[in-house]
Amino acid sequence: MKKMAIVLAFLVLGACSINFFPARDDWFTQHRIIMQDFEKKIYKDLSSGGKKKFQDLFWQARESDARAEFVKRLDYVSKIYQKENKIQPWNTDRARIYLLNGNPAAIDFTEGTHSLRTPPTRDSEPEDIQSRIEEVWTYPYRSFFVYYRFNFIPPGEWRLDTWWYLDPHVGELEQVNKDTGFAIAMDMEQYRTELANLEKRK
Repeated sequence: MKKMAIVLAFLVLGACSINFFPARDDWFTQHRIIMQDFEKKIYKDLSSGGKKKFQDLFWQARESDARAEFVKRLDYVSKIYQKENKIQPWNTDRARIYLLNGNPAAIDFTEGTHSLRTPPTRDSEPEDIQSRIEEVWTYPYRSFFVYYRFNFIPPGEWRLDTWWYLDPHVGELEQVNKDTGFAIAMDMEQYRTELANLEKRK
C-alpha cells in the first residue's frame, strides 16, 4: 500500500508539472511552468553564461504578445501571493497555476473533504478549522471542467492537493496552454540548434 502511494505521488507530480528545482534561480522558478520539457532539460545543464543567453533566446523564440501576457501575470502573482512567499511569491502552488493557465473561470471556497492534519483526540486541542478550508479553481477545457484544489495550511500557505489532481484532463489543459499561449514561434530545428550551441557547465 505504501509503495502504491509513492508511485501515485510521482505520477501526480509529473502530471501537474511540479518537480524539484533550484529555488535560488529566480528566472527558472518564474518560467519553468511554461517551459517545454526539452527546454528544462537543456537549461539545467548550462553554465551561468549559457543560462543568460538561454533566457534571451527563450523569449526571442516566442511571440511578443506571449511575453507581455506572462509579464502581466507575473506582476499579478508577485503582488497577490507576496504574503505566502515574500522572497519568491511566484514560487507558490497557486502562483504557478496562474502563470500557466491564467485567471480561472471560477474560484470557490469550501470545507475540505479531508484534513491534512491528524484529527484531534479527546485530550488534544480543538482542531484548527482553517486546516480544512479548500480553495477550488475551475477552468473550462473542451467539454469538461478542470479543477485545482488548494488546501489552506496555517499560518498562510495554500498547497495544491495532489490527491485530487488525478484528472487526466489536467495535464492536457496545461500542455495546451504551453503550446498555444506560450508557443514557440521560431523554426523548431533552428531553435534547438541554437540551444544546443549554448555553453554548458564544465
